[in-house]
Amino acid sequence: MTWKLLWKMTLVTFVSLFLLMALATTILGALDIRRLFRHLRGDGDSPDDSTGSGH
Repeated sequence: MTWKLLWKMTLVTFVSLFLLMALATTILGALDIRRLFRHLRGDGDSPDDSTGSGH
């Protein structure tokens, strides 16, 4: 194995991991924002009791 091949494999691996994380963050973030707006609109059932009791 040459140094050039090692660095190429390293670059491809980490760029692939970055793209995977960026895609996951985008999808999960969009779902979270949809849930946030649904909650603000009052349509969502949330286990979070935001009445302020106990604070």
